[in-house]
Amino acid sequence: MQINWLYLNLNQFKRAIKSEVITTSYEVIEKPIFAFDCVYNRESTENKAVYFSSADDLVDKLNDSSIDLASNASAMSEIADRRYRWETIARQYESLY
Repeated sequence: MQINWLYLNLNQFKRAIKSEVITTSYEVIEKPIFAFDCVYNRESTENKAVYFSSADDLVDKLNDSSIDLASNASAMSEIADRRYRWETIARQYESLY
């Protein structure tokens, strides 16, 4: 039952994100990030996302009202803007060669 709830709600979340995509210019969409708990995700989100280890854990985190989603979204937006802009990535590649 929880998996069906998760599937339906994630599909609604994806539709909401798609409807907010801005195609005219680069803009970070401030949304909270829930990431599977692994080294790569922790590194790329600077340990500031909400991490889950299973589908049941994700459902619990999605229902946890003590998680500050606005703060999470703001932190993720700042990280994306600072680390994952094309200009930043291009400079990093150029410095390698």
